[in-house]
Amino acid sequence: MTNALTSRSFERYKTNTTQEMNENYLTVVEDMLSEGYSFQSVRRIILSYVRQDPVVIRLYNASDQMEWEINRLTTHHMGQERGRSPNTTEEEVSVSRYSIVLGDRTIGYLDIGRRESFFLTEGDLAFKEGLQKGLIWVVMASLLTTAILAVIFSNEISRPILTIKEAAERIQKGDYKVRADESVDVSEIADLAEAINLLSSDLQAQEMLRLRLTSDISHELRTPLNVLHNQLEAFMDGVIQPTNDRLEQCLEEVIRLTALSEDLEKLTDITQYKLKLNKEKTDIHRLIADVVDGFEKGLEEKKLECQILLENKSIFANVDKHKIRQVMINLLSNAIKYTPEKGNIQIRATICGNALSIEVRDTGIGISKEDLKYIFERFYRAENSRSRETGGAGLGLAITKGIVEAHGGRIQVESTVGVGTCFSVHIPL
Repeated sequence: MTNALTSRSFERYKTNTTQEMNENYLTVVEDMLSEGYSFQSVRRIILSYVRQDPVVIRLYNASDQMEWEINRLTTHHMGQERGRSPNTTEEEVSVSRYSIVLGDRTIGYLDIGRRESFFLTEGDLAFKEGLQKGLIWVVMASLLTTAILAVIFSNEISRPILTIKEAAERIQKGDYKVRADESVDVSEIADLAEAINLLSSDLQAQEMLRLRLTSDISHELRTPLNVLHNQLEAFMDGVIQPTNDRLEQCLEEVIRLTALSEDLEKLTDITQYKLKLNKEKTDIHRLIADVVDGFEKGLEEKKLECQILLENKSIFANVDKHKIRQVMINLLSNAIKYTPEKGNIQIRATICGNALSIEVRDTGIGISKEDLKYIFERFYRAENSRSRETGGAGLGLAITKGIVEAHGGRIQVESTVGVGTCFSVHIPL
């Protein structure tokens, strides 16, 4: 393209220069004829102008009859000034005609012809050819440089991509501990490596949760079943008598199994989007007060102080009151379980913008940062031994989150070990 543009520039230069030289001849002829010189006198003077110019000039009178001709084309051919062959024909000459005008009258015509091959000098042609060759070398050097840089950059890009590919293949085979190198100069590849590492971490966490889920379900089922099995076997063997106390113990284990089954059913409904909400206008203050009253015995046993902070005189929200009650029961139950004696629990309800906000804050044992991001997972419990001693299958918070999200809201948690925990529920009004 550059060579084509260069050739076009040379063509424009040649055309403009030719036009300028021809118009100079025309001006000289018109000036001399206006001063009274004859056609032949004009020829002698023009001869001195065209001594170094390879041109053919013909002068015609007003009747278009040729008066004289000056032909320098043959002379320049024979002189071999350009080293070109002298067999150039007349048809190769490009002739331009100009009218000779004096006043408002045309007194003749001037034909000026040139060969294109004779127009450019040796220096012009050498410059043009040198420029074109230079451009070709520049293009070749650019292509070579581009090829080298392409190889270098492609290696820089492909090497980490291959590493990420290997990491992904290892993750596919179950090696969730593998991590891709994120120290890459290409930001997009670094982001990809980070995404792969996050995926690997999440899969590793999910695998741990899956194993823990299997273990927890096994434990939750095995404990009451073992109690029932031992009691019933002892009854059948006559080792012990089926007294009311022993039968009541068996009934408690059956109730425990039933509660676990119901919790699993609730969780299944939530995770499979089968949870149906029966929304109605609900007095949130009264709902919270009723829930707290239901835990009065548990609060008194641990000498806990429970404060209800209501910033608004009354709050009404269009919610499923039974399921929101379940949310409050789950949160308050956890607060009571994990708050030491003489601790403090605060429940705050307010309107924040266009949302109902409920906070349950306690001065309990707190939750570690490692466990904090998993507490809403089903069957997840930060401390298995303590959770089993206090009861519960680790489904309460998973159910709570499902109910809140079914209302279009969100639940958040902030916690510091040894200081306490705060659960915040936000539900659009």
